[in-house]
Amino acid sequence: NFFLNLASRGDVDNAIKISNAGVIPLIIAAVKNHPNFEDLVQTACEALQNLAVSNEIRQNITDSGGVDLILDLMDTEVERLQESVLDVLKNLTTDHSSV
Repeated sequence: NFFLNLASRGDVDNAIKISNAGVIPLIIAAVKNHPNFEDLVQTACEALQNLAVSNEIRQNITDSGGVDLILDLMDTEVERLQESVLDVLKNLTTDHSSV
C-alpha cells in the first residue's frame, strides 16, 4: 500500500491508471472481508483518499461500493480510523479540478 499511496498522491494520471487497473474494487473487498484488521482498514482509507482525485475515480469508488463502505466505517470507535474515514469523505466530495 505504501507504493500505491506514493504512486497516486497528487498525481492524477497515476491515480487514473491505478483506478483503471481495477485496484479500487480490490481495496474495498479487502476491507469488507477483513473489517477488524485496523491497519488494513487504515491503509485502505489512505489509498482511497489519495485515489479520489478526479470525478472518474470518485465515480469508480462509488460504483464499487466505496461510499457505503466508508459510511459503515464511521461507526468505528478508533479515533485514527474516524479521521481517515472523514478524510476519504472529504476527498470524495471535493472537486479537485480547479486546484
